[in-house]
Amino acid sequence: MKRLAFWLALFILFTASVDGRTESVAPAEVDSVLEAKRHYSFAKEYDKNRMYEDAILQYQKSLSFKVDNPNVHYDLANLLYRLKRYREAQQQCLQCLQVDSTFVFAHYLLALLWYEVANYDSAIIEFEKTIALDPSYTQIHRTLANLYSYKGLDGKALQQYLRTAEVGDNSSREEEFQLFLHLGNLLANGGFLSEAISCYRHSLTLIIDEQLLERLASLQLNNGLYRGALDSYLALTETNITDDQLFLKIADISVKLGATNQAIFALKKLAALRPTDPEPFSHLAEIYLQQGQLETAKTHIDRGLAINQNDPRLYVLKGEYHKNKGAKEIALICFKKALSDSTWGRYAQQMIWEIQPPLTEEEKLKREFFSRGKRKEQ
Repeated sequence: MKRLAFWLALFILFTASVDGRTESVAPAEVDSVLEAKRHYSFAKEYDKNRMYEDAILQYQKSLSFKVDNPNVHYDLANLLYRLKRYREAQQQCLQCLQVDSTFVFAHYLLALLWYEVANYDSAIIEFEKTIALDPSYTQIHRTLANLYSYKGLDGKALQQYLRTAEVGDNSSREEEFQLFLHLGNLLANGGFLSEAISCYRHSLTLIIDEQLLERLASLQLNNGLYRGALDSYLALTETNITDDQLFLKIADISVKLGATNQAIFALKKLAALRPTDPEPFSHLAEIYLQQGQLETAKTHIDRGLAINQNDPRLYVLKGEYHKNKGAKEIALICFKKALSDSTWGRYAQQMIWEIQPPLTEEEKLKREFFSRGKRKEQ
């Protein structure tokens, strides 16, 4: 009986110890929210310390405990974007937006991802959503404007560039130059001439650009804004002193405006650049004749005739020089040398008639009568 009691007590003791051990090793219920936060925290630390693969693993573990956390999806997408794993980053952005469609950072990152793979239509949509959710996202305005312009959406591009200029985005001098250049181009294409010119001029206060100066000058010239065109072309001469076409344009505009000093400046440069062309010398001679500087005019006439001794315009000018000096006979000889020219012949004839007026009908009859009498005597 005692032995039975002993074994019974031993069995009870063994059973109690086994039950106690079983309770101590039984797994406790896992707190998924807590685990998700723990792995998310680990992921952020790994990411911060550039242990990117470990960070990705921890982000994924966090999502395995709580898949509907938009912040984890976004941070994982951001890391994948920085690693240039664009397809995976897009998937994470899309999952983030499935959880929270107003997650503005995910829209912006997704826009950048579409931009990286040249899917500009999708990029535009996401940039538009970003601005709609947060209008203060000023860094987007310029990129969106550029995309509109690239896609040929000039109306939207113009509005977006204007908005960019209005809000300001702490851009560099080069970026601001490009902004107002694009804005000027769109305004010019839309027929907003004065606004386009203002934008071009603002760009030029930031960076002196020869191509833009030429564009501005051409725009002004083609629209009859000669004074502005002259200023723009003259500004070009500060960096370009070898373009004969540039000085030719300055000379032509200056003559139209009566801007004598600018015309003389351009023609002298043109004469130096075209030493075998008599035309600059004839223009200079004409200006000096009009000013009454006869000897200076003669110097340029002689230089022109040394290049082309048969130039009809120069002979007309030489005739004017001698006429002003009172040497009418020499003037007549000069004018007669230009009579056969289709352009200057008529003007030469008028100058001849000023010195030697044409005969009236009565004078012609008298001259003919006396001529017949002389013939009879002979």
